[in-house]
Amino acid sequence: MRHGKVHRKLGRHSAHRTAMFANMCASLIKHEQIVTTLPKAKELRPIVEKLVTLAKKGGSPPAVRRSRKCAT
Repeated sequence: MRHGKVHRKLGRHSAHRTAMFANMCASLIKHEQIVTTLPKAKELRPIVEKLVTLAKKGGSPPAVRRSRKCAT
């Protein structure tokens, strides 16, 4: 059963998905816009919003390390 499984798999393994979102996140922050598919964009949005909120609040270094989905 898929109860509680809210994220899309996007046809990729978990390591590939994590790396892809890290790269997309870095590109979005660097270039302010990216070209991608709608499902990928919908999955990326909460990750980027959390990073932006953390940056605005000026999170402590441990909090930044814990939430580091974006590698660069």
